[in-house]
Amino acid sequence: MKTALDAKEAAGYLGICLSKLQRLSHAGQIPCRNVNPDGKHAVYRYSPAALDRWLAGHGEGDSPKVLPRCSRHSRRVRECT
Repeated sequence: MKTALDAKEAAGYLGICLSKLQRLSHAGQIPCRNVNPDGKHAVYRYSPAALDRWLAGHGEGDSPKVLPRCSRHSRRVRECT
């Protein structure tokens, strides 16, 4: 398994929209590391182990195996918009 995921990989790993992951990252609500701190735009990387711990603490009541379909996307996602 990779030690660091980019935003698209992390969104797929968590089963959420990329835009939702970006909002969580910018708000500091999800474990991530900005690898471009001096740049104009943040570039985040995500540890799968840290995401697993975060999901375990925030996923009570949600079933990660059966996710609803997002009307904006063709795949199943946990949460969108």
